[in-house]
This record gives sequence, C-alpha cells and structure tokens, in this order.
Amino acid sequence: MFWLKQIALLSVFSGFFGGANPIATPTNIVNFSTPVVAVEPTPTPLPPLFRCGAQKGSPDVKCTIERKMGKKKTAVTHFFTTTSKGSNKYELRIEAVLGGVSTLVFFSTINLTDNRTAENKYTVQIQASKKKDYSWDISRTDALKAVYDLKKNEINFEAVGGMSSYYDNNHGMTTAAVKSAVTPPKFEVDNVVKAVSAYFIMEYHKAIQAATTNKFPM
Repeated sequence: MFWLKQIALLSVFSGFFGGANPIATPTNIVNFSTPVVAVEPTPTPLPPLFRCGAQKGSPDVKCTIERKMGKKKTAVTHFFTTTSKGSNKYELRIEAVLGGVSTLVFFSTINLTDNRTAENKYTVQIQASKKKDYSWDISRTDALKAVYDLKKNEINFEAVGGMSSYYDNNHGMTTAAVKSAVTPPKFEVDNVVKAVSAYFIMEYHKAIQAATTNKFPM
C-alpha cells in the first residue's frame, strides 16, 4: 500500500510540472506575455564629408575630401594634413589630384585660441597664404575664423579681412549642409581643427586657387 500511495503522489506532481497526466486543465489562463510594440527604424546616418587615416609608416594623419568643381561639377580629390606645432598652432597642408597627380596647392598655419574656461569657446583660425617661388607667404590679416561653442556643440564661421572674397560654395551643397556635415559630435581639439580645414576647402576654395598657379576644373 505504501508504494501505491507514492505512485499516486508522483502522478499528482507530474501534472503540476508538465507530465502526461495533469490533474486538471485550467480554463482561465491569463497571458502575461509582453505586447508587441512597433519600433521605428533607425535612420541611416549620412556618410561623412571627409575621412581621415594614417598611412602605414607615417606619423601624420591624412584626410580625404572630394569637392565638385567647374561647370561640369567635376569631383576633385583633396588630401589635407593638420600637424600640431605646439599648444596654439597647427600647420595645414592641402594637396589636390590634378591631371592624375597629387600636387601641393596650399600651405599655411592654423592659430588656436583656448577660451574654454572663461567662455566655453575655442577658436580655430586658418590664415590665407600664397606660394612665392619655393616658399609660402602667409597672411597676417586675411583668415577664416571658426569658433566652436562647447555649450551648443556648434561651429560658427567668419571671414576675416580679405578672406570674404574667396568664398565659393559652388559645389552642390548648401553652406548649412557643409557646416552640419563637418561638425564633430563632441569637442576634441584635433577633430575640430580637421573639421574647420574641411570647411575651408569646401567653402573658401578660391583661397586655394589663388595660392598657386595650378589649374582646377572651370
């Protein structure tokens, strides 16, 4: 009799834990499963306006940007390198692929002013420059000034001196679109310097054309 009682008890428990002979089937089952919520697809981010990377064996990071030029909107590849020369100065070197050859078309200095403590702002200024024989005559008065506002996470640009005469956004993008496409998601000195350099190539390309005798698509 003892064993018969044990077998009966096992039969009862097997019903509770999914056995073949449950005691009873409940009729008031409540479904606690999570309701299906429609999720909006994540927008595909726009491709960056420029890309950067160090070449193998080189300490300098070279960035690449394409600018459409001339009546036929020919895409011209530009390479630019920004090299730190101290706490408040960079060197800017720009090459363009013309006739299948990478040619130096612009060289200048970038001056930095750190006002983050007092104003939450950081200023990057690219000086205009022109090639003379084997050297470069860097202007002290003509420049593209860019102020990065750390509170608003935005860059505001201003042409200083004669730089305004070099403005040229005939490349298929609006100035607002270029500004948005180059602004880094957060502040970092090197990234902001690169962003301002890219903006300079896109929006003030006449300064590059005036710097040398190299022929760009017209």
